[in-house]
Amino acid sequence: MRRIGWMVLLLVSCAAAPSTDAEEPLQASRVQELRTAEAERLTELDELVGHGVIELHWSDESGTHHQQGDLDFWRRGEAISMRIGKFGEPSIWIVGEGRTTTWFERRDEQWTRQVGEVQEPLSVLRLLGLAALPEGPTSAAATDAGTILRVEDDRGWTWEATRDPHSGLLQRVALHDGVRRVLAVHRRVLRVEMPGRSEVSWPQVSGLVDLQEEGSDDYTKIDFAWLSTDTGEEPMDRVFDVEYLSEAMGVAE
Repeated sequence: MRRIGWMVLLLVSCAAAPSTDAEEPLQASRVQELRTAEAERLTELDELVGHGVIELHWSDESGTHHQQGDLDFWRRGEAISMRIGKFGEPSIWIVGEGRTTTWFERRDEQWTRQVGEVQEPLSVLRLLGLAALPEGPTSAAATDAGTILRVEDDRGWTWEATRDPHSGLLQRVALHDGVRRVLAVHRRVLRVEMPGRSEVSWPQVSGLVDLQEEGSDDYTKIDFAWLSTDTGEEPMDRVFDVEYLSEAMGVAE
């Protein structure tokens, strides 16, 4: 699979190694408090628009590659749309909805389109800290590194979210599917702009996230400059409409 397929599959298919710190299990009441607090932090982020920079590092049969570009990001419920390019000219566009991901790539001034069935874009949002962990058997533990919330979803995958024990800020998200491993490390706090509200009350999310597969030099870095819930002026229908995008790009059939 080409580089864009690698990026999509990396973001939704792998997991990180479990913590090796000594863990002190938390009581069920505290576990529920953590789940409730997580849901409340994210309840107002169902629609988002954002901008930043994305870096891709990968290796394939032709060697080692690096690509960096501007990132335009949209979220609508459990769907995401990401436009990647430079100087206002897109070169890659990814639309994920349900369990279908469509990626467009421009080569030699010609756009191509590929469609694949991968895990839901909701997994990407969870790794980025923009969606709550799934429902399922849940436990929590306190470690020197932070408070770990651990959930097993209906596929048997294990999710872990580690938060700073004092500030409650997200430090990392891990997903273990039983085969592969990736770690999403959260390095910087960003406030999500919310019109009509004081800036001090804007929700805090992660502005800089590194995703890397264990045992691999391949990684993806997403650095958000800003995120906002104000999507009123955004073409939300168009950026999720793959048929519209295909026609607008003149995709070769």
